Amino acid sequence: MQDYVILVNLDNKTCHALARRLRADGTYCRIVPGTTTADELLQAAPNGVLLASGFTGQPLDFPQMMDYVQAGLPMLCFGDCALTLCQTLGGELAPK
Repeated sequence: MQDYVILVNLDNKTCHALARRLRADGTYCRIVPGTTTADELLQAAPNGVLLASGFTGQPLDFPQMMDYVQAGLPMLCFGDCALTLCQTLGGELAPK
């Protein structure tokens, strides 16, 4: 079975760079908009979800984050959405 991941596009540049790299390595990936619901992700039945955002150092306003976490799919966050995930899970952000 081929690896299949969904890339949630929260920043075009980052998302498309990740998609090119994954595809070059033989991983099938599909790009979906940031408005995609957790139910829509589950219906697509991917092996995992990658959230691709830019790098500004500020958490995103991404209200679906907890729904994504509760969906139970393996998830990897790139960029500012990693900060959002931290806050969603109860973590605190602090300067270095």
